[in-house]
Amino acid sequence: MTAKTVRPTSVTEYINAAPKEARKKLREMRACIRASAPGAKESLKWGMPAYSYRRILVTFAAFKHHIDEKKLYNGMGKRDV
Repeated sequence: MTAKTVRPTSVTEYINAAPKEARKKLREMRACIRASAPGAKESLKWGMPAYSYRRILVTFAAFKHHIDEKKLYNGMGKRDV
């Protein structure tokens, strides 16, 4: 029987569970987003960190060889993706 992977319940848990090589960049991204959108709510959406203010502004995810960032809305209130 294989051990079941525990899913993170916070952004801190998500970053701590990421590959060691990615953690520094994830913390930098988190700090940048918090500084740029201080009123945004931090949560997990679709299993990855998300920042929302009236709607989801940005999400990011760590993978084995890269970090992916998605800006979901542009400054005009229109969906980018």
